[in-house]
Amino acid sequence: MAARLGWSGDFAGQRRHLNEATIIAEKVPDPEIKLGLLQRRYVAEFHQGDLRSASKLIEKGIVGCKTSESALPQPVFNRLLRSFLLAKANVLSMMGKLKQAGALIDQAADLMLSAEKSKQDSRTTHTEALVRSNLSIYTGDIEACMRDARVFVELAERSGSTWAITVAASTLGRAHLVGRRWSQSRASLDYALAQARQHKLGLEAEASYLALLAEALAGAGELEKALATAEEAVTVAYRKKTLFWELQAQISLAGILIHRKQIKDHPRIAKTLERAVELVARTGGEVMRPFVIKRQAEFAKLKGDGARHQRMLQEAHRRFISIGATGYAERLAIKLRDVESSS
Repeated sequence: MAARLGWSGDFAGQRRHLNEATIIAEKVPDPEIKLGLLQRRYVAEFHQGDLRSASKLIEKGIVGCKTSESALPQPVFNRLLRSFLLAKANVLSMMGKLKQAGALIDQAADLMLSAEKSKQDSRTTHTEALVRSNLSIYTGDIEACMRDARVFVELAERSGSTWAITVAASTLGRAHLVGRRWSQSRASLDYALAQARQHKLGLEAEASYLALLAEALAGAGELEKALATAEEAVTVAYRKKTLFWELQAQISLAGILIHRKQIKDHPRIAKTLERAVELVARTGGEVMRPFVIKRQAEFAKLKGDGARHQRMLQEAHRRFISIGATGYAERLAIKLRDVESSS
């Protein structure tokens, strides 16, 4: 029930059920039940955008798995440990620790028993495909993120899992965004959002779907529709208190307002960027900081401050390099050389 409430975006209901389940689990000696509950608890913290709290619960789960290894059947131990390792990789990706995340994904992959590899519809297999795609997208490698997203889509379609099909479609939409394929991104994200709303699955990330869709619309030149969609993303994230997805939405909204090039929007852009900076600090989502700085550079250019524009682009480039987002760093370096040569 707690999992279903989370998927539907009812975090208050999810928290209530998790608290009740925790009381019951404390009285049960079965380590699998306790570890399964820990999974649900970190997922709840993750979607609320508290990456640090999620990380602590994940670490507790990893320790719990290793402590309980002798009491668990080997396949159960492997499945649970894989799940926690993949969760840690995903959180570390969002916290800007991309190299560490990659190592954990490989470690989790090594735990897949040969007998389990034929079970292409297993939840941890879907999760691994998702986390690997997320890492490629955060790294900014266009070829890698398209490859990984397509693998996830194919896996989801073979399994028939509605949840996996929905999330895989949104992941493919994100990958298309990285490659600036606006129409393809829009199609994938429209489908993902429709599926999530129809089946009430994946709605914990509804604001993310909307924010990404807004960027695809802006890239295709549909600025007014993009603006309305980005505003909806912020509203949904604020209502559900999903802070990391709000961060994503604020970055999207700022970019669209900047693209409109209207003086009346300047105070709103400044406020949006201030909120984005605050959310990076609150969530621990350092992977998004270079994108915020890049928006600050674009805003400086809009206001005619060439020196600050160049300085902020240099800072964004430095941040991309520091977290290992090599694809974004390489593309920004080209833009930065053009700016420096014309200054």
